[in-house]
Amino acid sequence: MFLESNSFLNKNQKNYIDNVVLGDNFSFYWYDHQTKNDKNPFFSHVLYKRPEISNNQNQINSEHFEIFLDFLKNFLNKKKIKLNKLFRASVNCTFNINKKKSNIHIDHEFDHKQVIIYLNDSEGETVILNNKNKIIKKVKPEKFKGICFDKKPHYIIYPKKGRRVIAVYTFI
Repeated sequence: MFLESNSFLNKNQKNYIDNVVLGDNFSFYWYDHQTKNDKNPFFSHVLYKRPEISNNQNQINSEHFEIFLDFLKNFLNKKKIKLNKLFRASVNCTFNINKKKSNIHIDHEFDHKQVIIYLNDSEGETVILNNKNKIIKKVKPEKFKGICFDKKPHYIIYPKKGRRVIAVYTFI
């Protein structure tokens, strides 16, 4: 499954992204790795903690969680997908780290779906693979575009300049 939409956020939500998330006062935190032991640094703002980190308790981690949950619900409603359980949500910021691409990874070992919402126009495609690591889809970041796919191996191509800012969610 692969779904895409460019028309699910309302004007107020787009303004929030432009003026708050991409503004000067939205906090991002440094992480030394994007996937287990990869040593690829990035910045992230964790909205909703992964179950393996939180033991399924106190998962909400940000005052911005509710509005980002609305972004996700808008996308899912547009695509007629039901949200049964959220596993994680974060806003990630990647940039040139003198590597072409991230490691191939799957966000969780268990079954899940993933939504990525591109919050800015940038370089840095998302590359989705089949179970034999063959490319099935390359997605160019476009501001306010959302994509959804099932548990699949994937990676990003790092931007050569600027930053790539996305909201990422996993759920069933």
